[in-house]
Amino acid sequence: MGYRSEVCIALDASAADSLNAYMEVLPNNKHIKELLNDADGTIESEGVLKYYWDHIKWYEGYPGIDVLDTLLCNLPDEAYGFVRIGEDSQDIEERGLPYEFDIHVTRSITW
Repeated sequence: MGYRSEVCIALDASAADSLNAYMEVLPNNKHIKELLNDADGTIESEGVLKYYWDHIKWYEGYPGIDVLDTLLCNLPDEAYGFVRIGEDSQDIEERGLPYEFDIHVTRSITW
């Protein structure tokens, strides 16, 4: 089954434009297009584009994820927000400025 994560990425207008331009120049962009098309949710509002995946194998070495990660690493922090929550309770990764895009982590117990 593999280790699964919950992931949200927000891109401001300039970062979304960079993503589109980046995808057009890639020699084999089917992996990134597939990843984005497989998002469990996509919202575009007030110049911000958000993608959300629940229960995804978000591993280094997966072609679409590596391409998207390379793009994010080349964006200024203020242009995007990234949060990944793994299955382990302490496995939380944040990059960019997720709180500027209203992306927040909450944990709760239900019974």
